[in-house]
Amino acid sequence: MTLLILLACSSRFADGTPDPTPLKAPAGEETGGEHTGADDTGDTGVVVDTGLPDTVAPRGFLDHADCDGLWGWTIDDDAPDHSLSVRATFDTGATASATADQPRPDVCGGDPCFHGFDITIPTELEDGGSHSFGVEALDPATGLGATIGTGTVRCGATTEPMVRLYESGASYVEYQPIPDVFEKIESGGRDAARRMMPIDLHTWSIANFNRDLLMFSEFALTDSSSRTLFRYHDEEGAVHVSLAENSRETDRGNNHQTAYSDFRIVEGTYTVTYTLLPGSTGHPSLMLWQQREGNRFVVLVGNSPTGTEQSSVEGADGYVVAFGETVSRSFTVSFLDEENALFKSNANGFESR
Repeated sequence: MTLLILLACSSRFADGTPDPTPLKAPAGEETGGEHTGADDTGDTGVVVDTGLPDTVAPRGFLDHADCDGLWGWTIDDDAPDHSLSVRATFDTGATASATADQPRPDVCGGDPCFHGFDITIPTELEDGGSHSFGVEALDPATGLGATIGTGTVRCGATTEPMVRLYESGASYVEYQPIPDVFEKIESGGRDAARRMMPIDLHTWSIANFNRDLLMFSEFALTDSSSRTLFRYHDEEGAVHVSLAENSRETDRGNNHQTAYSDFRIVEGTYTVTYTLLPGSTGHPSLMLWQQREGNRFVVLVGNSPTGTEQSSVEGADGYVVAFGETVSRSFTVSFLDEENALFKSNANGFESR
């Protein structure tokens, strides 16, 4: 079974990186504005006199929102050396707070610069439901909140059933649709507004093109909350035949079908788990790599990944999965703006018993 995972990656702060010029708001990014009082904050309206200037409200950007946390940056140009308090308020009434004191040299054009924050999602929200939230940075001069980001998260067990894309006997392909987290699409493409990347899940069953060595296997994609987003289970060694696009592809054993394999996924940490089931007569080599512009590759999971660019990816780069073995590896999805790289995971067959 071959698994091709296609998506882009970047640093944690990509696309939310602010203009490095101090006191200048990054165009189209920050959501803080002129501080006009209680009416535009949704706060209590109680003004605290701290002796600090109060010319503008805090500004900032929410880089990431998922079950592993809410993170981003915020700064008050009235007090650029001050690390602000940040508060997230959810539709259940739950709140979570943090101090924006993590290193973010990109915010003010140099180091030291401590304006990054990371807010933990309250455990009470891990109920499988979708919850909206708003993130506020508190003005150090007044204590009033300025909204720097909004969104939704859905964490924990889900009550919705998996959607079966294919089923034959004990074999199947299924996925869990989760709005703004994992979605089925007809063709690949990024969603910049929601910072979602295309992911292509490509599966095989044969260990060689002669079809006399078959791999019975299961592949699962899970998120940081242990939710299963995609599962491919094959006890026939023949799912590739049923999913093949045409007779020529059937003869080659290629089952790459956009109707079954194309999805879009939000930023976060995910795990791929591959099991070579009993009865297999061939076994795979599992690898995960980043494919950059100009077909340059960086192997991330495999035999002995170095983290450096190379001109190709070969079978020897992969981790050989033993009969009956289960292999789990984690990877991170990040949104890329400039370098539209791809992640690919592959489990190629070997002609050995």
